[in-house]
Amino acid sequence: MDSNDDRPRLSGPGTRRYRFDFAPPTFVGRVVGFVVGAAMLVLAFVFSIVVFAVLAALAVIAGGWLWWKTRHVRRDLREAQARVRPNEREVRGEAVVVRPDDASDAAPR
Repeated sequence: MDSNDDRPRLSGPGTRRYRFDFAPPTFVGRVVGFVVGAAMLVLAFVFSIVVFAVLAALAVIAGGWLWWKTRHVRRDLREAQARVRPNEREVRGEAVVVRPDDASDAAPR
């Protein structure tokens, strides 16, 4: 490897300083670096605000859709709650009435 090339390289372990081997930046270079870094931070912040706003809008749309689709269920639950007397329970389900005379007509299992 040629030691006169222009690529930045790390100083070796003999110096005990690991840094790039190029001239330190000038004052103008530091100012430009600061301005570019600050601009990148501002752009990242704006991007994150836009992403969060889009996600919030999607969440509101999805919540509104779910609310609209379940309005009949909520109405039915309110009506069922109004029919139940205090201190009583309502049990919903299906039941089959089996009479003794119908049991002989059923097919064996």
